[in-house]
Formats: sequence, structure tokens, C-alpha cells
Amino acid sequence: QLMLDYHYFMKNKVLLGSFHTYSRYSGPREAVFTVLCRKNFGCTHFIIGRDHTGVGNYYDKDASIKIFNQIDVDMNILPFNTVYYSTKENIISDKIAGNNDLLPLSGTVIRDSLKSNGCVPDYTVEKSVKQLIENCYSNNPIDLFVE
Repeated sequence: QLMLDYHYFMKNKVLLGSFHTYSRYSGPREAVFTVLCRKNFGCTHFIIGRDHTGVGNYYDKDASIKIFNQIDVDMNILPFNTVYYSTKENIISDKIAGNNDLLPLSGTVIRDSLKSNGCVPDYTVEKSVKQLIENCYSNNPIDLFVE
């Protein structure tokens, strides 16, 4: 809602909604399930990470992306691998290209940082969103994450 309020998205082009479900940690099968559910809600695109709801090393790290090469769900699947923040160039990229200044960027980084020191790393999210997350965590850390 905050990002809509601050006009990060074009007016009347974004619908904010929620999809109430829980993680089954079933990797590629869960990726297909989630895509079909979102499609039924009218979504046209789905962004999927390299380890979509997998557990440890049980599934191949790209299994949830590769499954969409085998089946057609009639939806635009947007795969991505690990994303990094370059401290030298001050950019976010999925390119590694020999840089040694790269910091991984993920929900895990944000969760771990909040749990260890109550702060979200500056490079991970926009400043107003960072403040909102930190305020929510300091007021009631139990309700911010479901584990």
C-alpha cells in the first residue's frame, strides 16, 4: 500500500490484493500450484526465483524454474537467479562478472538482518519501505514473519 501511496506505480494500473495460503515447501510442484492459483485470480505474469519454496538441497536449485520448460501454464513466467547489490557501482544486478563487491539481495538477507539487529540493510529496499518494515518489526516482531 505504501508504494501505491507514494506513486511508485501508475494510477489505476495496479491492483493490490493478497493471496492467503501457506508454504508447503514442495519446490516445483508448489511453483505450479501457485502459478495456477494466481492465474485464476487474473494474473498474467509470475516472477519465480531459483529456489521457490524448496527446502535445503532436496530439489535442484533451478527445479522450480525448469519445470515451466516442460509444461505450459499459459502465463508469462519470469525466472530470475540470485540478485546482487554492487557496493562499487551502487546498482542491483544478477550479473556476477568477477566483481568482488557484491552483496546478495534476498528476503532471507532482510529477515536475517532484522532478527540479528532489528534493521533492514539500506541497499535492499526503498527508504520508506525500509522504515515501515523496521517499525513493524520493532513494534511486534512475532507478527511480521510466519515460520
